[in-house]
Amino acid sequence: MRKIVLVILIVISSIISFGADLTGTTLTTPEIRVFNVGGDFDKFYPVLWRNTNWTNGATELEITRADTHVNSSWRGTIIAKFRFHTTNWGHGSAFIDADIRNSGNRFVAGWKDVTGNNSSSCILIWLRGGGTTYRYRSNNDMINVPKVYLDENGYPQEEGHHKDWITYHKPKTSVDSYVNSNGMSYSGNASFNGNVGIGTANPKAALHLYKDRYTLYGPNSSWGEYLQVGGNGRVTSYASVAATNGNLHLDAKNGNFSTYINWYSKNRTIINGRGGNVLIGKSNDTGQKLQVEGSASINGTLHTSELVVTQNVWADYVFENNYKLRPLEEVAKFVKSNKHLPDIPSEKEVKSKGVSVGDMQAKLLQKVEELTLYMIELKKENEDMKNEIAKLKNK
Repeated sequence: MRKIVLVILIVISSIISFGADLTGTTLTTPEIRVFNVGGDFDKFYPVLWRNTNWTNGATELEITRADTHVNSSWRGTIIAKFRFHTTNWGHGSAFIDADIRNSGNRFVAGWKDVTGNNSSSCILIWLRGGGTTYRYRSNNDMINVPKVYLDENGYPQEEGHHKDWITYHKPKTSVDSYVNSNGMSYSGNASFNGNVGIGTANPKAALHLYKDRYTLYGPNSSWGEYLQVGGNGRVTSYASVAATNGNLHLDAKNGNFSTYINWYSKNRTIINGRGGNVLIGKSNDTGQKLQVEGSASINGTLHTSELVVTQNVWADYVFENNYKLRPLEEVAKFVKSNKHLPDIPSEKEVKSKGVSVGDMQAKLLQKVEELTLYMIELKKENEDMKNEIAKLKNK
């Protein structure tokens, strides 16, 4: 009877062991271990992690400090999850992905696959020292993390095995630029089917970013291929920059706001430097390089090889039969009193209001035509006078 019971116990134990082997690669009940990184608090030391189950896929590693007061008051907390697979002599499919949530001091300064010329299945993660305690767990049977210290030459060394793998990796004094201490850092590319929203639960385009009234769209069915920064659609109360179907739109906020180009820089501003026309205040291109609809102001000198002014009224009306030409006596009286010709603005008016080139040309032509009429009239009077003199001589 005892033999039968013993056989039954052995069979049950075998079944339990077999079941444990099947579930040993998940993070459902991983063993939580504790380790400490010594050295200086203001330095990050390389800590070695090894995937002993490299052939079966990626390793998942979680490093935590949930209590901010461990080791010292308000030292900080971190919940970091790493997923990695090493290259091991260039097998490919190698990556290190990180998801870090850090509060207070930053604890992770970087990471690196160190298996380019070996098959150790190891990575390095630089962790803050100064006697900082961490907890970790993994889905794989990983070696205990040793404490890292500095030798007399200032190089980090590992207690135990694999010391030569990190001999030439010095401690870091700052966090590497690729480390996101409050989010995800992924190697490789990401591909999504459908719209992606950041800061919004209702993305309106393939990529839609929203933060504090600023929006980034594109592409969109109503505008075609386009990109917009700021505002919310074509009609907006906030400034926006949009690129639509090859066109660039710069729009200031609605109201008494301005659109600035090259406001802070004193460098050149080149518009359409490779050719083409520039339109201001209009959308109908009539073929000129610069087209302005409405008034324009230039406080300075305008250099041009030719100036064409379009006028609706010209001075040919002076030669109409019903035109009333002022007598010269009246003109002389006006000039003596006002110090300028009739119908011509005074010096004071020109200084305060300026002068219209087209209007002034028309007024000057009016005076030339009036002078012509005066000369014709004087010539006629002169001819009449010559005739009268000739008659008197013949008597």
